[in-house]
Amino acid sequence: YLANRQELDPALEIFRQLPHEDSTPQNELIRELLRTAQGLGRYAEAREVWSVLRAIAGLPAGTPGNLIENGGFEQEPLGERYPALGDGGRGFDWQLTRHPEVVARRDDERPAGGKRSLFVSFTMGMTTPFANLSQLVLVEPGQRYSLTFQVRTRNIPAAPLLPPAIGIVDAQRPETLSLRVPIPAGSGEWQPVS
Repeated sequence: YLANRQELDPALEIFRQLPHEDSTPQNELIRELLRTAQGLGRYAEAREVWSVLRAIAGLPAGTPGNLIENGGFEQEPLGERYPALGDGGRGFDWQLTRHPEVVARRDDERPAGGKRSLFVSFTMGMTTPFANLSQLVLVEPGQRYSLTFQVRTRNIPAAPLLPPAIGIVDAQRPETLSLRVPIPAGSGEWQPVS
């Protein structure tokens, strides 16, 4: 009730006192708290709520120094495990939505490390951009961060209209921070990209 009325502080006080269990009412409360906190730009509080959901799901703690949740795609994203989270980019795990010209899925064929990776296949001559995979990452102002990831390619054209890339955007003010890291053209085995 309080979360629905944008009364985040009293709602969080009550939430912190509740026993945390995997139940429909608890999951709905988490969904509303995430929606409200993220909608108000209160990402630290949203991350606190998200951490409770991770614990309820029995997920291990994240890798120290790595701000990316589930970076190797080893676990099913929590938004898929808990459909009550719904659409709209709630939470701090991968958000993957359908695209008519792209196949994207977790894959266990030849991962860079661990047991899984993300497989993405684009159709030749795509007519719409693909921005259907994202993750909200909590960062601190004035700090320096670096992004390194692994990529394996097959038949990426050398000069497409808009080459595939990883994008970094400020969730609150997309116009203030936007960076694109291109995916290497051609075909190649796993390689780091920074």
